Amino acid sequence: MQYIGCKDKNGVEIYDGYIVKITLTETQKTRRGEVIYYEGNAMYLVETTMGDYFTFMSQDIKSVEVLGNIHENKGLLNE
Repeated sequence: MQYIGCKDKNGVEIYDGYIVKITLTETQKTRRGEVIYYEGNAMYLVETTMGDYFTFMSQDIKSVEVLGNIHENKGLLNE
């Protein structure tokens, strides 16, 4: 797993393969997703369980919280 250079709202370092909960700026709704590396644009994204993609620089994301990682807690994506 590679550190992506960002921390979540609790100061936890974020790595690719982590499962995170994002809170959207406008609606305050939350979504779960996996942190992935998108080679096409050489950047890290959150791929949500709803099939959306968000960059960590997006103004659409109010906050990010690490829940676990895909290798140890794959079931977190289904909760």
